[in-house]
Amino acid sequence: MRVGEIEVLGAKYPMCFSTRVVANVCKKFGSLDGLDAALASEDAGALLESTFWLISELSRAGSRYKEFLGENAPKPLDEDTLYTVFGIDDIARLRVDVYSTISVGAKREVEIEEEKEGKNDDASPKSKKKKASSGSSGTA
Repeated sequence: MRVGEIEVLGAKYPMCFSTRVVANVCKKFGSLDGLDAALASEDAGALLESTFWLISELSRAGSRYKEFLGENAPKPLDEDTLYTVFGIDDIARLRVDVYSTISVGAKREVEIEEEKEGKNDDASPKSKKKKASSGSSGTA
């Protein structure tokens, strides 16, 4: 599960990129690529609306996920609260928080063992990390 958090006025709120969020994004923007386009908008009003809508969705899913795990979860952030506590100068940080949540877990490292070659080399296996695709939705 792709889970992150956002800090609002000193309090941390969980965010989760659940399948429900993916479905709602696709309904609103037509696809995940449509979301990327919306979050890259040069229209400040449209950018704020898209960002705050998405953070609200991620927050709602994050609180649900924490509750499901039996953990205390804060009340999810709603768009009205986000419009009240953030300014346009916060948008860059908010986008980092959003993309961090969406992409967390999308990159994976797989450890493999290879044998060393050559006369003078030790024949013991050697551990080597390689990055592998997670097969996720292309949000990496």
